[in-house]
Amino acid sequence: MEKNIEITNKAIAAFREILDKRGISYDLNQNDGNMIRFRTQLPNYEGVTPYVIIHYNEENGALSLALTGIATFTQGGPDLYKLVNDFNADPANFACKMFLEPEGHVDVLTNAIIKKDDVCDLIEEYLKINILATDKYYGQIADIIAK
Repeated sequence: MEKNIEITNKAIAAFREILDKRGISYDLNQNDGNMIRFRTQLPNYEGVTPYVIIHYNEENGALSLALTGIATFTQGGPDLYKLVNDFNADPANFACKMFLEPEGHVDVLTNAIIKKDDVCDLIEEYLKINILATDKYYGQIADIIAK
């Protein structure tokens, strides 16, 4: 991923401006300037800094937003799978789905269709929901993985 790609849609370009103003460094995918990646911090867990990956397709309004590398595990197990099910069933986690990657990573994905003029505001709202939902369950994730 590189920062110097200029071929992005309006929404990603505007989101890049927001990140620049906040002093947050980011990368753009070399093959797709509509995909941006940066690190974020979980509010209640110092040192937990998953990547945020955002892709927005302006033609169809499809937003994909993921928090990746939230935690790393060596073996899943029933407790971790139950927690994923609890997270995915929680109505407070609007549009967020937790996944366990085969490589041993916990990720949270949000997909939405956004057909509005102010896409950046909605991207930020979905990002806040994703971060807060992840933060709410992170302690349980860490406890299960530590066992």
